[in-house]
Amino acid sequence: MPDTAPTSQQSANIVLVPCPVPWIVLPCMSGITLFHFEDDEPECTVVLGGGRLTANGRFDSRRIEITFSACVESRFRFLGDEYELRDEGFTLDSPAERFFAADPANYLAWQRQTWQRDGLCPESGFWVALEPLEIDPHARRRRHHYVVAGRNGYIELFAEAYSWKEWIWKDVNREDVPASSPVVATGSSGDIT
Repeated sequence: MPDTAPTSQQSANIVLVPCPVPWIVLPCMSGITLFHFEDDEPECTVVLGGGRLTANGRFDSRRIEITFSACVESRFRFLGDEYELRDEGFTLDSPAERFFAADPANYLAWQRQTWQRDGLCPESGFWVALEPLEIDPHARRRRHHYVVAGRNGYIELFAEAYSWKEWIWKDVNREDVPASSPVVATGSSGDIT
C-alpha cells in the first residue's frame, strides 16, 4: 500500500465503489462547503445539497453534512460541467455502472426500483476506494480514500470513517437550515472492510 495519499495522476489504479447511503448528491451540490479542522484528531466536514427518493419517484431537497474522522488530507478538484470521474482515471465499480452499460434506456427505472427496494441509493455520488491506505505505517491506522462527486468537480478525503446528518431544505439559505429545522436522519460508515 502507498504511504502517502495518491495524486490525481495515480488515480488510474483506484477502484471506487458506492458508499452505502440513503441519499444522492445532487448534481450541482448547491455549492459545497469544506471545513478541515486540525486538533488532536483531524476532522473534515463536507456540506452539500442532496436528496432522498420520495414515494412519488422524485427527489426531495436536503442539506447533507458529512463528517470524516481522523481525516489527514482533503482536496477539491474543479473540472467543469462535462467531466466524469472516469476521465480522472478512477474506475467505478457498482451494480449501477454495470446496469447502465448494459441497458442505458432503462437505467432510471432500475435506479428507482433498486433504491426503493434496498433503501440505499445505488449510485449516490459518494464513493470509497476498495483498498484502504496506510498513510502512517507507524500509527498502524487505516485510512479510506473517499470521493464526493458533483457536476463540476469532486472532493477527495483520506479518513478513517464518516458520519452524516440530514435536514429537509426548504425556503431558506442552506447554511441557515440547522438553526431553523431539526436533523431528520443520521448515519455512519461503521467499519468498512
